[in-house]
Amino acid sequence: MRRGHHNLLLTPDSTEGRKPGRPPAITDQQLLNRQDQIQQRLEFYWALVGWQLRNASCEDDLRTALHPIPEAASGYFRVFLRNPVAEVSGSSLKELRAHFERAEDEARAAHAALRCTEERADCARRAVLEVANTPEAESMSRLSDQEQRACEAARAAWLAADRARDAAQHALDDSETCFALGQLLQFKESKRYHHEPYDFANAMAGLPLIGWKVSSRRCRKSRKSFHGVTYQAFRIVEKLLGTRTLSAADACARLKEYLESHGKGDYVHDELRKHWYSLRCAIESEYSAHVPDARIPFLVFAEYQKRICSLSAAAQIRLEQEELSCRERVPSSNHDPQ
Repeated sequence: MRRGHHNLLLTPDSTEGRKPGRPPAITDQQLLNRQDQIQQRLEFYWALVGWQLRNASCEDDLRTALHPIPEAASGYFRVFLRNPVAEVSGSSLKELRAHFERAEDEARAAHAALRCTEERADCARRAVLEVANTPEAESMSRLSDQEQRACEAARAAWLAADRARDAAQHALDDSETCFALGQLLQFKESKRYHHEPYDFANAMAGLPLIGWKVSSRRCRKSRKSFHGVTYQAFRIVEKLLGTRTLSAADACARLKEYLESHGKGDYVHDELRKHWYSLRCAIESEYSAHVPDARIPFLVFAEYQKRICSLSAAAQIRLEQEELSCRERVPSSNHDPQ
């Protein structure tokens, strides 16, 4: 399948109210759609990628951080996963895009010419059979040979144009990856925004078509911060387990006490209470004194997600036995992550 985002089509409503001039590289609707898809995946897999993204210090770190996302091999993450060969500037990237579009046009024209010559050559071959043993046979045979040579030349021209298009595409792919990773690293080093899924998605949504600053500004202007259920649950775990406790048992006690006294009737809290057995086992499995405090919630929540996605019959029974309930909240000194 050939590249799709170089010829982005404007939706009917995207042109309404727009000032005259050159169309944008990406419309607001397209940008927000990309932002939404990226944020959804980052939030769901944040326990696997969040620690690495927050602590990435080079482009290779960013690429490695995104690899655990299953959908990362395609779609909106593909541009961040290639291995770039050289750095490029925004202006040279525009030149490469223009070169690719010319190469694509030439390959398309060469293919159309090949189809025409193939049709003529096929017609000439059939004509030779039709006029066999007639006075026209010799002249028709010469014409068929001529059309066959033209067809071979057209095929060679198309193959050459196709190779040129592939070369232009590879060069553009590498350059776009270099530009996108460089821009994402600039966002990482910026102190302007938090390094959360919403902020990463805002910066990544427009890459490599526009820079991260423009992408973030346009996304934030059109859509306020919001979080899905999975990330809300992670934030609860992160807030309560992100500071050192004496043992895994202490961590379980802290989180259990919070869940039994907070968020009554709230879906996110209810889900954590319902799956307390899996959460407790995840804490006991991943809690280690040799792991930095800030990383513990990521390890715990990743293990928790793994466990609730593959429950055995015995685990299902234990899950029902250990499900927590919420008491009426009593004023205390407990931490409230909200």
